[in-house]
Amino acid sequence: MNVEIKPFVENAIAHGEHEKDGSFHIGGPDWARSHLVAFNRSIDALVYEYGKEPIGKAIWYLYGCVGDYARDAIETAPASECMEFYQSLETLYDEGFAKHCVDACGHSDRDGNRFGTACYMLWDMNGGLEYLTFNSRAELFSHGKELVEFGLQHNHAAVQESFLHLLGHLTNDRPDYATECIDRFLQRIDVALDIQDYARSCRTGLIP
Repeated sequence: MNVEIKPFVENAIAHGEHEKDGSFHIGGPDWARSHLVAFNRSIDALVYEYGKEPIGKAIWYLYGCVGDYARDAIETAPASECMEFYQSLETLYDEGFAKHCVDACGHSDRDGNRFGTACYMLWDMNGGLEYLTFNSRAELFSHGKELVEFGLQHNHAAVQESFLHLLGHLTNDRPDYATECIDRFLQRIDVALDIQDYARSCRTGLIP
């Protein structure tokens, strides 16, 4: 693990259910973005060092409305400077969620611990990741599309479910895009029946 982010991680764990810690130094968008990138790329080591539940709390803090670091990182930064952050989300999914969550739709981790719920709700947290990427900042949409392609091609059901959940929300704001993605996913012959059923539910916008 990069020692530089240790205070960042431990602050997020400690304040995961509280107000943002105003005493913790925030050096602006570049600082927030570089620390989130380091966090995402260190996720496997972080889970082993601190455990799933504490790191789940940290993710909720960093990406949700309490810490709001994801919004700090991308709300005003040029899209070109956000690319590395979006690419690091693939590592968060690959080395974090896919490695440490049960490979099943509606898996027990989804409701059983904060790490599992973070996987399911990452885009839906109130920190603005979904809103800024797909609604508010059109210049970030291409980064979001690349991540959706990554998620829908993934072989882990919990990762697939996370991106389908996102698309279920987007059926209201970007219906043509969302339904095209879901329909394309439903053409896969290698996914379980329950994830197919979940995808069909998301296509209606009525997300379980």
